[in-house]
Amino acid sequence: MEQIAVMSGADATGDGEVDKADELMDKLKNLDILDGVEDVQTADPAAYLSFETYEQAVSTLESVGYPAPGSCLPYSSEELVDAVGDLLRKEDICVMDMTSALPETASAAYQALTVAGFNAAASCRKDTNAAFLIQKTDKNTPSFLFGSHWGAVQALGKNAAAAHVETKPTPVAYVFFRERQISIPSTVCAVDVNLAARVVAFEITMDATYFSCSMCGTPFITHVGGDMQIAPMATMPDGTMFMRECALKYARGDDVPAETTERSAPLVEA
Repeated sequence: MEQIAVMSGADATGDGEVDKADELMDKLKNLDILDGVEDVQTADPAAYLSFETYEQAVSTLESVGYPAPGSCLPYSSEELVDAVGDLLRKEDICVMDMTSALPETASAAYQALTVAGFNAAASCRKDTNAAFLIQKTDKNTPSFLFGSHWGAVQALGKNAAAAHVETKPTPVAYVFFRERQISIPSTVCAVDVNLAARVVAFEITMDATYFSCSMCGTPFITHVGGDMQIAPMATMPDGTMFMRECALKYARGDDVPAETTERSAPLVEA
């Protein structure tokens, strides 16, 4: 792993900067070599990777390989849970917000996400129609992403986890439902809360009607090797969604879905 200088305030120059950077990267390397022997039930939610500032934590996350780790969704977890709940009310599925389980500190409680996931899974076994959501926010980013990285190392090994972080979209939320842990990627979800809610509803129910093209009916989401992939798409202000090819047809006037009335409404590529 390439070592980068992590600067904070008074240590922005001189030997203090180097010593601090070395200390942080040594701690991070120690996280990388965990061998997965620890049982999830013994994970310590108070285990911290210490940072003096949020900016310092984000800089180190960038060195791990996360692109733009400081970017967060433009809506709250409460708004997302409410939007998903509205969609899934007819399914009798209750979505609950567990975002507060992660500390809102510059230091990363890197095992807290695993502990929260274990507790969510236990609750799901008691109520099979309960789902739990943990969203990345501007205040819990260190614990969320270092926790995601720590979990990947335990599941995949050090080298595979590094490749996973560098090549996959950065997760912005995790949903726990029945036997599944669903990673919600930043792709598309940053557009607006209603589009993100459709992604989550589709992943929970695997019902394509929640997230498919209004013209051809093709689902936007496919799963390849366990990874979620979202097809290029376009949306309209009224919520109508198109595959890219169908959006071009729509723009040319080839076909208009019956529920779409404003041909002049702008298309927004997601």
